[in-house]
Amino acid sequence: MTDDGRMVVTVEDAEGNWAGATITSLTDIQGILNVSLVYHHFDSDLEGESVS
Repeated sequence: MTDDGRMVVTVEDAEGNWAGATITSLTDIQGILNVSLVYHHFDSDLEGESVS
């Protein structure tokens, strides 16, 4: 967190919890003025995970 109140937050998908929904819900927190997605990575070839 910076002195002027900005912070970087890392959000990941979890079973039953889509990262996009989490990012969108951050704006519901009192004092949050803006949320920006600045990087997105998707890897469908992760070890131990299956892709449907």
